[in-house]
Amino acid sequence: MAEKKDSMQELEERVMGEDDIPAPEDEYGNIHHPKKKLLTGALYTLALAAVLAAAAFFTKLFGA
Repeated sequence: MAEKKDSMQELEERVMGEDDIPAPEDEYGNIHHPKKKLLTGALYTLALAAVLAAAAFFTKLFGA
């Protein structure tokens, strides 16, 4: 089990990077550490509104 834990930790480090902090030249950061939090929140809100609008549209369209 210890080998599996070590391999998972190694995989996470390879995929996510060792510290998971965005590079200084990255304008927006990443999903875990956004540099522009207001923009990130606005984009999530816009995406949620689009999903809800599509759900309402298809509900009316198919008469459910």
